[in-house]
Amino acid sequence: MDRRSSGALLPRPLKRRDGTFDKSTWECFVSGPKDSPWEGGIFKVYVGYDSSANQSTSLPKQIWFDPPLMHPNVYSNGIINLSILNGYDVVNLNDILTCVQDMLAEPNLDIVANATMHHLYVKDREAYNNYVRNLTTAYNESTKLPR
Repeated sequence: MDRRSSGALLPRPLKRRDGTFDKSTWECFVSGPKDSPWEGGIFKVYVGYDSSANQSTSLPKQIWFDPPLMHPNVYSNGIINLSILNGYDVVNLNDILTCVQDMLAEPNLDIVANATMHHLYVKDREAYNNYVRNLTTAYNESTKLPR
């Protein structure tokens, strides 16, 4: 079953304070995967590349949520463990964001970035799902989509 809805929403280079664009950092929004506790959420994700990297063929140097999400594969500062990309045929930004969506629905239990959320996911899935649903509601209330 494909749990994803559209992968990337509104991907664009990060706009600097001076009005220019930083093409090595992309601001994106991903939707919570269908039939998951993240469903209905819209989450801001940044994808950062080395400034010299060819973004159409290179893996990012960093991916992070802002604000940070509580998730087994996400560190407290919002940074996603890049090991989530292992085993995927990552070709472009949309592929990366699809991996992020997949990670939301099905955490990689071999990668522990947040021990508390990992433990909750493994030991009490119902409590984890309830926590995530509440988090998703709160996150949506605080996240404003750009125009």
